[in-house]
Amino acid sequence: MIKSVYVLTARDPTIQFYVGCTSNITRRLSEHKMNAVNTNHKEYNTYKYRFIRELNDNNVAWDLTVLSTEIEVDEKTDEYSWILKIARENEKKDHLFYDDTPLTNMKAGDFLEEMLKDKELSGDPQSVKNWITTREQKASSYERGSNRPTRILDLYDEANKHVKIRQAEEDIRVEKKIKRLEKQLAEIIKLGLDRPVMIASIQTELNQLNSFNKLFNITGETK
Repeated sequence: MIKSVYVLTARDPTIQFYVGCTSNITRRLSEHKMNAVNTNHKEYNTYKYRFIRELNDNNVAWDLTVLSTEIEVDEKTDEYSWILKIARENEKKDHLFYDDTPLTNMKAGDFLEEMLKDKELSGDPQSVKNWITTREQKASSYERGSNRPTRILDLYDEANKHVKIRQAEEDIRVEKKIKRLEKQLAEIIKLGLDRPVMIASIQTELNQLNSFNKLFNITGETK
């Protein structure tokens, strides 16, 4: 069965927002269109479908483009390789989505973000496969050693340290997002664009973020 890696794009096609893999391009495009508006679908609230609904609400066309039908290593590894490639391109263009991630496949702190942060990873399928294998081996070694009390304490201390780091990073990310949304809202108002749905969405998100800051006493000062 031939598998294809594809990308969902918007605006002819300057914005690339999701990478996937399928054996049936026509069916997969139809699924994306239906699932995005199906409130009962398990992925209704995922980033890719939230973004598609925003595009639909603002009459922005989007489509599916095939990236490759040549699977070099295996379908998942090849998909990750393309995700890494396009995520890096989007970072350079400052095309960021929810949680300031460069693709709607990703979430802050997940496996794909970890891969993206490894600047030594070349991105070709075989290198990606080797990276995944090494990561799995490290995870397995942690599990095998976790029955020793000292090891458990070490892991707890390490996890606690990373939680504090992640919280600090989240505080900075929230403040940056507020500034970006405020700038976007100001530009829409300045240009007099008729985008009531987009304006309402931005204002709602700004209110939520500002409430979050107030709740946790975040001053907005970044270093």
